Amino acid sequence: MSEYSKLEKILIESAQKVRVLSKKSNVELLVAYKKVGDLLYTLIEHGAREPDVLTDSCSNRVSLTSNMVQSFHIVEDIISSGAYWSASAVLRQHMETLARIIEYREDNIIRDKKPPNVKVLPFNMAPNYGRLSELCHTSGGEVLGDFSGCAEGEGIATAIPAYREEWSKSLLSLHIAQMLTLAIEIYLLQVELYQKSDLPNIDKDIMEIAKILVETGFWKELT
Repeated sequence: MSEYSKLEKILIESAQKVRVLSKKSNVELLVAYKKVGDLLYTLIEHGAREPDVLTDSCSNRVSLTSNMVQSFHIVEDIISSGAYWSASAVLRQHMETLARIIEYREDNIIRDKKPPNVKVLPFNMAPNYGRLSELCHTSGGEVLGDFSGCAEGEGIATAIPAYREEWSKSLLSLHIAQMLTLAIEIYLLQVELYQKSDLPNIDKDIMEIAKILVETGFWKELT
């Protein structure tokens, strides 16, 4: 007896085909993705010890940053597998989480359960939030139709994922920018947590990752 249902099997097979195309098309971006992963690992390794100081702000940021790190590889996987709508939902959640982390760091939390203000995000990421929200709230029907369009003809939809170059590149670029922002926030957090020791120098890594995002057209200039 197969361990997969017929639907799961065909979805897995289709996702594998999409991943092959994604890997070929996003070579430079995947270099940046690896670099930001290595950067995050360096910071996590440095932070695997008792802090010198632990405030409420730091405690909240430790929790939020840790949860974001846990999903690092999952986001790349669903983007590269062609599940662009699902990826959009996670990326939107990550934008809100990053904004909350920054608000905690700046001690600028509004105590009325309002969602975090994504305008605090760096690298001009805030404009992406509206478009991701349209997708998540299913109000952008024309975009959802693009995800499920079928080569057989207009008006025919398919549940099988297909490679969409524009979405693959833009969503992966945004994921990398978010993880770079996360790395910077973890560094700033560790400045507060480990006041008696030197932290890793991350300037070179940041510039290398940012340079790739400029070269691939996601950013207009180094910021």
